[in-house]
Amino acid sequence: MRELAVFILVSFGLTTLITRSVLARVVTNAIRLNALPVLSTGLRCAQCVGFWVGIGLSFSGFSQVGVSGRHWLDIIFAGFISSGSSWFLTTIANPYQEVQNDN
Repeated sequence: MRELAVFILVSFGLTTLITRSVLARVVTNAIRLNALPVLSTGLRCAQCVGFWVGIGLSFSGFSQVGVSGRHWLDIIFAGFISSGSSWFLTTIANPYQEVQNDN
């Protein structure tokens, strides 16, 4: 249970860093200028980014949410856990964060 809590907090932290940091905003604006608006919108979505963060953490061996062994379903499951928990925690934390300025 402790490993799951650590996984959720790490994935939420990475997702928040990617979606809300100043560096991410610079990258998003650069992508938008290069005519890839779908990708720039996806980089602001905590649920979307959370899924890929969970997949990445699982590939790196950080995730212990599945059974021992790296089955592809365990990797997808880690993505779903990260996506859902990142969305939920972002929704809870949203009133306490700075107001977003979408230009």
